Amino acid sequence: MKPTVTLVFDEFELGGPAQQILDRVLLGWVVDGEVQEPPVWEVRVGFVGPEMPFALQERQQRFGLKIFTAIDAAVSGATATMVIARGIPSLKLAAAVEQVLRTGAEKSALAFHGPWGTTPERAAMVASTVRQKRLRIWTTHADAFLVPLPATEVFLSGQAFKEGLLLAPNTGDSALNDALGAWLPRISRRPGAESAELALRRVRCWLGTGAWQSRAEWPGDLFAAAVSRSDNPQGDSDRESRVQDLVGLGLAPGLAQQLEVWQLEHADGFRSTIVLQTGLIKDVCLAARTRAGRIISGQLFRPGTPQLRQYDGLVEQWTRLVVPGGTAGGPDIGPAWTRLTAALAAAPLRAGSWRAL
Repeated sequence: MKPTVTLVFDEFELGGPAQQILDRVLLGWVVDGEVQEPPVWEVRVGFVGPEMPFALQERQQRFGLKIFTAIDAAVSGATATMVIARGIPSLKLAAAVEQVLRTGAEKSALAFHGPWGTTPERAAMVASTVRQKRLRIWTTHADAFLVPLPATEVFLSGQAFKEGLLLAPNTGDSALNDALGAWLPRISRRPGAESAELALRRVRCWLGTGAWQSRAEWPGDLFAAAVSRSDNPQGDSDRESRVQDLVGLGLAPGLAQQLEVWQLEHADGFRSTIVLQTGLIKDVCLAARTRAGRIISGQLFRPGTPQLRQYDGLVEQWTRLVVPGGTAGGPDIGPAWTRLTAALAAAPLRAGSWRAL
């Protein structure tokens, strides 16, 4: 009997996660230069958006795709379910999660693209149901599968790390969520990661000009190392096609706009800094400091449209979870990501003030 998989989402836009994941499940994907044939699955969609998109109707007609608006019916008897959020889950998608938890079969696989919701109660509900029904859970994001250049999967190398920094474009409302999706899975695999829940102690932030004024509070040398890894520096480097040390020459404050700096403190003392900006670089870059003081840096290559190859890695990993008894590997970031999302949604942070998680 072939597995039944259900994708639950509330929007279906070209280039968005729901479209990218669904099309790979229906058409196949690429791994190591080879096209993988789509699995022999019964594919269902649970759609909770306001209006059925034409692009989704096209796939229904072409592939005989089963589309449900009643989530209970969509997930009933499913071998695996994936809840796909583009950014922070909407209220409708959060309500759908409750139906998925209530209806989903015991020992089935449950995956989330993005956090579980926006409240501590949602985190507790998911965790409780996972235990009671013995679900195999996996929380991820497509940006967790961005290709490292060079070998920036440093948290797998067996070294002990003190702190790390991710520098990414500020693309709007989902920018922080996307950055967390790229960052949290990587640091969850570092040696000495404190628990399967990737425990976080507290969070703080600085926004706008206040972020530069607080430079002494966040690791400037890691920031400089991350900037140096960009293939798309802005300013004179972009206009005149010449090399510049944007940080060393003091150009960064004048170039960076829409600046946000977020810091996370982990239970084992590891500290994460996420810097979002426009106008400085267009790449996603990172740097980390070992406990011995060595700095390692690199870039996470983001392919352009229409390929978006990071989704190939996501779907390939998901197929391992769909197999009965299969796992996606690594500690699940869902509890920590959801609690952090809930803390940020509760009330705005005061600049530089820690908020406990």
